[in-house]
Amino acid sequence: MAEHLSTHPLHHPRRVRASATGKSPVRASTSDALRVARQVVLPALAAHGRAGLAVAQKRQWDASAIGAMQHLRTEHDGAPVRLRIAGRDVVLLVDPTDVARVLDRVPEPAVVDRTAVRHGMDLVVRHADATGSLDWACFAGGWPQADATAVVAFRALHLVASYPHEAEPLRAELDQDHPHELDQTRAAVLESGRLWPAEPLLVHRTTEPTTWGDVELPAGTTLVVHTPFFHRDWQTLTYANRFQPRIWLDGEAEENPALRPFGYDLDAATTALAALLEHHTAVPTSAVSMTPDVPATVNHLALSFCLRAR
Repeated sequence: MAEHLSTHPLHHPRRVRASATGKSPVRASTSDALRVARQVVLPALAAHGRAGLAVAQKRQWDASAIGAMQHLRTEHDGAPVRLRIAGRDVVLLVDPTDVARVLDRVPEPAVVDRTAVRHGMDLVVRHADATGSLDWACFAGGWPQADATAVVAFRALHLVASYPHEAEPLRAELDQDHPHELDQTRAAVLESGRLWPAEPLLVHRTTEPTTWGDVELPAGTTLVVHTPFFHRDWQTLTYANRFQPRIWLDGEAEENPALRPFGYDLDAATTALAALLEHHTAVPTSAVSMTPDVPATVNHLALSFCLRAR
């Protein structure tokens, strides 16, 4: 359908070819376009930096965006929604099958040196042992480059620390004398990437007129995927707002064609989480409520832990 372009929504997208089938895009009302701009696009653009992330967590912007997406899907019977936003022709995808074809073109993220990650995490653990605290500044200081992969790994630590029962298989895995297949640790990282996607908006632009059902979209049409909606759609996913690493092990995650890891180096994040928890248990010390459901938006800059040797 299209190729991946930028992690920053609507910023200089690379033009690509596209083709599509399925339900025809339907033209949304002006009120729908305003709702999408206000509740989906603008919050994703604003949720950056310390101040933006703090507000996003307080107001749970992602939950509001998911609700807006559910409304559009219901109102338009699952068809792609055609909008006019900021002078652009935009098609907002609401069907997982359409999203899967977009994800087929997403390139692999930059690979992070796992040896450097392991060395950095060893330094982080020593610092946490000495000070009794592990926060984002400490964690990022041990990372080769504080990027999306680091954020996914740090949030995975928060999930494991907050849900000890669900994390028991992970600890059992790391307690082995020579753990090689880190399936449980990897599943915890995948859940972090599902619950809080590394890229909340995927934006693509067509390079030529595209026939989609009975509609021809002009060249330059912007295709938008709101990833939290497909990862957290509580109307269709029983595990939407829960930490459920088992879905990556029992095949349930594969049933959702829109649910794929992207935007971060899974192997590097798994290496980091394993290094932190190999000989320690993490206990949350930040005031971020994780009950009854996993919050839709979490500010990783505000997370902190103490590491206890085990």
